[in-house]
Amino acid sequence: MAMLPMEGWVLKGIDYSETSRIVTLWTKEKGKIRALAKGARRLKSPFENALDLLNLCRFQVIHKGGNSLDLLTESRVVDAYSGIRSHLPNLYAAYHLAELLAEGTEDLDPHPELFGGVHETLQWFSREGPETRKPGRLSPEASWVLIQFEFFYLSQTGYLPSFRHCHACNLVPSLNNAQWTFQADTGTITCDKCFGYQSPYFSQSTKMPPHSKSSLGALFAPSHPISPDALDAAGRLGNRGQCPEVVAEKIRRELRALLNHYLTWLRGRRPKLIGFLGG
Repeated sequence: MAMLPMEGWVLKGIDYSETSRIVTLWTKEKGKIRALAKGARRLKSPFENALDLLNLCRFQVIHKGGNSLDLLTESRVVDAYSGIRSHLPNLYAAYHLAELLAEGTEDLDPHPELFGGVHETLQWFSREGPETRKPGRLSPEASWVLIQFEFFYLSQTGYLPSFRHCHACNLVPSLNNAQWTFQADTGTITCDKCFGYQSPYFSQSTKMPPHSKSSLGALFAPSHPISPDALDAAGRLGNRGQCPEVVAEKIRRELRALLNHYLTWLRGRRPKLIGFLGG
């Protein structure tokens, strides 16, 4: 056993006994881990608010290895992102981000670049000024920041689709093309002429999700329509920072719908907070 200093977030927690909790941490050094926080439920807890969801904290963890729970001995808040909690739509967006990390990453699989992207995104949501925030919904700027993060998240976890060309005929999307189709089950796009054609030369471009068959059942169709304009923005978003400007509302809505569709297929169920993210 070794005492390890770590930095990261609490993604969720469950009661373990009258005085303790089991917490899921997402850390820069070890990725996702689960640890026992003894005394966390006491009125005078040694952790105080340092186990609140999505507080950036510095942890001291006794790493036991194997299938044993790690032991969390200390947690100190570095950044509480207090501005997020003053605007409910931004808080929902942050909780959606936490769900992506909790369910879309593997245990003990660190992603240092993704860690930095999470921190930057949470800081942006916290610092967004009242002049741009919208009552009851994400502002266009906040919606765009979340979309950019989600594409970066897909890239970092290996599930980023290919938006470059039709997987059947290699046609490249252009403004003169008709509507295209995105295939969630293959992570590819298909032009209107090839839609429905199963190319013998098809090659899968993304990792398969943890489930081999979507638990959504036969009613969930993997295909989703998308315009060439939205495909252009999606292709640039795959490389973080290549599409920094806020796009038109029509394109933003298309990308939100595309992400909702794809994330639902990847997880095998609809993410809990999709309904609060706009569309």
